[in-house]
Amino acid sequence: MKLARLDSDLGRTQNAFDVFVALDDAGRRLGKCSIVPYKADDLLPDCPFNIFIDMDSALESMDMLMGAALASVEVVHRSYPRLDARVYAGCSPDDEAMLDVLRFYGFKLDDREQGMVKQLYPDPMTAELPQGMSYIADGLESRDDTRRTLERINTTFGESRSEEWLERLKREPGFRRIAAVDIDGVVGETLVYQMDQLGLVAMLIVDRKARRQGVAQFLLECARIHFVSRGLKYARADVWQRLIPARRLFEHCGYFAKCDTWYFPGFFMQKTEGELS
Repeated sequence: MKLARLDSDLGRTQNAFDVFVALDDAGRRLGKCSIVPYKADDLLPDCPFNIFIDMDSALESMDMLMGAALASVEVVHRSYPRLDARVYAGCSPDDEAMLDVLRFYGFKLDDREQGMVKQLYPDPMTAELPQGMSYIADGLESRDDTRRTLERINTTFGESRSEEWLERLKREPGFRRIAAVDIDGVVGETLVYQMDQLGLVAMLIVDRKARRQGVAQFLLECARIHFVSRGLKYARADVWQRLIPARRLFEHCGYFAKCDTWYFPGFFMQKTEGELS
């Protein structure tokens, strides 16, 4: 078994700092690991600088890939000595083998994504938008609207999702984009669709200037009306535990945590130089 580093963009995860692959003696790939650093000041104010280890590997090559990944993480963190960093990986709750490897390397199971569920009723619409705002509901038919929505998602979440990802989402049954707008344009939007007999809230974003004004609650109420119109009885949103305001929002809107959908074990690295100016 041997380790190789991908030096070209071929096969790299978007925004990856490093990508490693483990190969058997015949050159067959056993696993792949990408190191993806990103900053999300608005989304994760507790620790904006994050380093995600994206691991997809057979058990036999995990140790080799994790060793390379942690060495790369050290290099990344040294490049930003004035920043604390959260280092984390993701895995399924039932992947005990992966969890054991992560624990061995010092990762703590202190973060997760939870599926939050709400029972739907055909009640009248109660939420209202602030004065001066209106809303639109569409299927993102316009290419310009699609591009702007994708830009907002990537900016908010510190990601680099592709147009292909959003186009796939738009093809899901019952897809709807619901957006709150003011005189300057979109200030909040949610993307929803149907999976089997469940309404899914795939994304919810509200601009900083429009927060704490009932915009998010209004968008979720519009989503409820949309789901009910399709005969659905339940809605679900997968909410990252670190996003405390988001979790509180969904709880306020009648969602409750039902199950863990993904684990994000990790650890923190302290800044090594001065204070962030």
